[in-house]
Amino acid sequence: MMVTDAIAWLFLIAALIIFLSSAIGIFRVHSPYELLTIVTLVATAGLACAILSAIFFQPSPANILKGLAALVLQLITTSVGSSVAGRALHLRDSPVRTASEQREMGPGADPVEDF
Repeated sequence: MMVTDAIAWLFLIAALIIFLSSAIGIFRVHSPYELLTIVTLVATAGLACAILSAIFFQPSPANILKGLAALVLQLITTSVGSSVAGRALHLRDSPVRTASEQREMGPGADPVEDF
């Protein structure tokens, strides 16, 4: 195994861990702002690791250029999308829940219907 393959596998495993932890986190939060944070984290860190993994699996000048372009475009669109979604939550007057309010809702509460 080459060094680039080992680095690619590390990025791929990191992306998998980020995706799985966010999938678990989506079911544990009760605030739309926290949901937005989770989705933004996955879109930035998880996809960045996956793109870097693809670059290291096939390291050619063309693939490196395409991967870096995809990474830059993905980072730009994620920041714009999360800003727009956060502004929409703010304009909708979505409540910000404290940790104690989330505990009071209990594990069976539906966070969407409680807004």
